[in-house]
Amino acid sequence: MHHDVIDGPYVISVNAHPEHSRVNPGTVDGYRVSVTIRRDDGAALVKDLSQFEIPQGGLYLNLKSALDDGERMGRLAIACGFSK
Repeated sequence: MHHDVIDGPYVISVNAHPEHSRVNPGTVDGYRVSVTIRRDDGAALVKDLSQFEIPQGGLYLNLKSALDDGERMGRLAIACGFSK
């Protein structure tokens, strides 16, 4: 599932991917989320950084919580100036 959020001049792209059960094939155990942030106008975020990526993290029990937390992480990265 893909979800874009506009935050000022930034686009936060949140991607949630199902984590399929190894024990029960066909069952989804939860979702993992990754986030990419870029400027809407194509300019660099800071200096020569064209986009900022937050890699997949923990497992979320449902799609809504995965997307919500991905958006929260993106907004936090913007607020913190894209520091790692």
